This record gives sequence, structure tokens and C-alpha cells, in this order.
Amino acid sequence: MIEFKLSRNINDFIATADEIADYVQGRGGEFYTHKNHITFAVPVKESIFLTLKYPILEMEDYVW
Repeated sequence: MIEFKLSRNINDFIATADEIADYVQGRGGEFYTHKNHITFAVPVKESIFLTLKYPILEMEDYVW
């Protein structure tokens, strides 16, 4: 799995987070909420598509 982070200081955060969460879960991924951001974990083979679809996400430095 590769993790991506969505910061809470973007416009229309709730709608964007819901849309990304639906997309991630539909591809076998998971999401975790934190105080200042949401983390999305997707299988390695889906990470390129997630990056292309949502360029506002920040990729984490590690894979698990």
C-alpha cells in the first residue's frame, strides 16, 4: 500500500475528501482521519491513477 495525505486547509475539503474516499475504497484502499489531514492508503498498482486523478494529494515517503 502507498499512502497519500489530504490537508484540511484546501477549499471545499469535505466534498473533496468524500469523493477521494469513495474512489479509494472502490479500488481496495482505506482511509484514516486525523486532526489536520486525512490519509488514504491504496494498493501500489492504483497509486498512479490516484495521483493522476487527484494531484492535490501528497504522497508519503514509504510503502507498506
